[in-house]
This record gives sequence, C-alpha cells and structure tokens, in this order.
Amino acid sequence: MSLSAMSTLSLFTPVEGFVGGSMIGLAAGSLLLGAGEIMGASGLISSFAKGSLNETPITSPAQHWKLAFMGSFFLTAQFLLYYKDYSRAWSGDSDSRYAYDPNLPLVSTFGHIMSGFLVGFGTKLGNGCTTGHGICGLARFSKRSFVAVLSFMTTGILSATVCGPKCIFFDLLRTTSTEGVSPTALTQKLGGVISLLSIAAGIAAFIRRRSRQYSAPADEGNKEEVLENYNNFRKMIPAAISGSLFAAGLEVSTMVKSTKIYGFLDLTGFSRGTYDPTLIVVMGGGMIWSMLSYQFIEGYQKKPFSKCIEAQSCPLALKSDPSYPSIGKFCVPTNTQIDGQLVVGSMLFGLGWGIGGLCPGPAMFLGLAGGFPKVLFYWWPSFIGGSFLASVAKERRSCLEAKKK
Repeated sequence: MSLSAMSTLSLFTPVEGFVGGSMIGLAAGSLLLGAGEIMGASGLISSFAKGSLNETPITSPAQHWKLAFMGSFFLTAQFLLYYKDYSRAWSGDSDSRYAYDPNLPLVSTFGHIMSGFLVGFGTKLGNGCTTGHGICGLARFSKRSFVAVLSFMTTGILSATVCGPKCIFFDLLRTTSTEGVSPTALTQKLGGVISLLSIAAGIAAFIRRRSRQYSAPADEGNKEEVLENYNNFRKMIPAAISGSLFAAGLEVSTMVKSTKIYGFLDLTGFSRGTYDPTLIVVMGGGMIWSMLSYQFIEGYQKKPFSKCIEAQSCPLALKSDPSYPSIGKFCVPTNTQIDGQLVVGSMLFGLGWGIGGLCPGPAMFLGLAGGFPKVLFYWWPSFIGGSFLASVAKERRSCLEAKKK
C-alpha cells in the first residue's frame, strides 16, 4: 500500500488498544484493591535508585511487594518475548509503515540519552507518568493529575510533531541507520539475566516475608510488628498479579511499538494519512477499570456507585486494627497542590516522551527484558541519572523552604 492510498485512521487498532488498556487498568485495580498501593511505573523503578539503601525495595520490608511486581512483570515479558518476535519491532523491519512512510522516526543514540534523562528527571519532579497520573490519577478525578496529563501530553505532541526532517535538532535526535537498534545475542542474554535476577529477587522476598509472618507469636508487646509482617507478605500476591497483567497489557495494546506512540503524538500524521489514535483508547480502557476500582474505596466513591457498593477502608488482602490506625490502609496520594514543580516536571517528561517514544513501562519491557541495545545502554542509565538529580533538586528545595520558615 502506498502512502497516498492510505486514509486517516487506517492504522487504528481499537480492539487491541481497549483490551490491552483494560488489562493495564485491571493491573492498577488489583494492586490498589488488593495491596492498597498505586501502580506507577516511574515510581517503581526510581525507588530502586534512592540514595539511602535502607529505603529501597531490596532492603525495606514494606516495599518488598515491588520485588514481587517486578519479578512477575519480567517473567511475563520473557514469556511474551519468547513467543513473539520483538527483535525487529523498533528497527522498522517488522512494521510495514516504515516501508512507505519515511517520516516515521528512528531515534538516534543521543536521542535515547536525552529522552531517558528528561523522562527520569521529569517523572521524579512531577511525581508520575502515563500510569501514575494517567491511568491511576485521572481515574480518581485528581485535579493534580489532570494538570500533569495535560502538561505532558502537550509537550509530548509538540516535540514529536515538531521534530521532523526540517527541525534543526533532527540530525541529533533522529537517524536513518538501524545499526544498534535490534537486540543482539549478547543483549538478549543480558535482558534474560536482568529478568532472572528480578524473578529470583521476587521469589526470595516472598519466602522471606512468609517466614517473617510466622517468626514470632502475637502478644500485646509485638502485635504491631506481627500485623506489619502479615500485611507485608500479603501485599506480594496482588502485586505479582498486577505485574503480570501490566506486562501483558503493554504487549496486547501494542504500546511497545514505536509507531503506535509516534502515530498518536505526531499530528503531521493527519496530513500523511498515518495518524493513529490507539494510545487514547489504551488510556481510556485503563482508566475505566481503574476508576471502577476506586468505587470500592472509602472516600473515593461517586454516584451511582456509592449507593450500591459498600466502601472499604482496608485493602482486601490486608488486615487492619483500630489500635494501629496507620496499618492496613490504602496508600492513595493526598497531595492536591498544583505548583510549578508538577507542571515543569510533567512538561519535561512529555518532552522526553516525544523525543524517544518511550515511557518507563514499555522501556522496561523492551530494554530491561528484551535487551534492545539503545534502550538498555543509553535510555535507562540516563533515566536513572535524571531521576537521581531530580531527587537531589527536590531535597535541596525542601531544605531551602524549611530554612525560610
């Protein structure tokens, strides 16, 4: 098919988008209702790179559920990568649109570096990405998340649309060469090792939490500790379910393909007949199921659900005790402040998203599990570096504000 023979929306895949998006929404809902936690891909990853070792999911018992999530995610991703050929998905060989649309971008090495840094810095500064603010935040009608989504969608569309062949930064951010894009035997093995380590860490944490659950008999002196150990263990089951659903949802929705991202963000696709709104269907499908999950939570119900659903104050897999009000609660963000940090961070994330066509979820699937070289060796280190610098900037800002007071 020639480009001129195509019509707008001919590349639209609403069924795959809605089914995959629904799976992502169910992943968010199962984690929320089962463990009381928010599914934010950027937050999950950046929590492993904190300055204090005592605050990482590896060392903090309260965060061991993240190891279960990651282990399940990588197990599912490896299963899908084994049965489906993604080795050419970002090189252009397996996507027929590259054959007749020369405007579809291939991201350069520098583009991956810039994209990773901006996404890492922006998501840390703005506290969320397409899952945290989009799937989860909008589903609870958060004004803060609405502003964040509007901000990163605006800059994402702007950067993807403007960065065409006539852009002065085109030669820096784009390339015509497919060299180093597809996984090699070595990088696929590295992705397998990363996945295996993540799966092993999840299993080890599960065994450790289970043993801790029964390590001490309950009495009045250590009842709080026993309850915390019980809940820390019980969080891991819904987290594992959520991680698997999230990985599968990304694949089914085709959000691991660059053309689906650029097909939505690049508005020049309207004039070329290649515009693809599948992404909005994915987010819509995810938001529906995520929103339904909030209707079971006390304080977040909306009419008519509040009349027919009994609100819960404790996640389904956990236990609560009136004597310890902080245990067994839903960990839903309560910050309602809309400030420059939120807007700037979200805009930077959108800018990086539009440059590289990657947000943390698909980057986990392609780079860390699939071994795509440029994502693994350039995007991810830059993301971690950007996230770390944003953490330092936020801490310094907090210190300066405390001194002023």
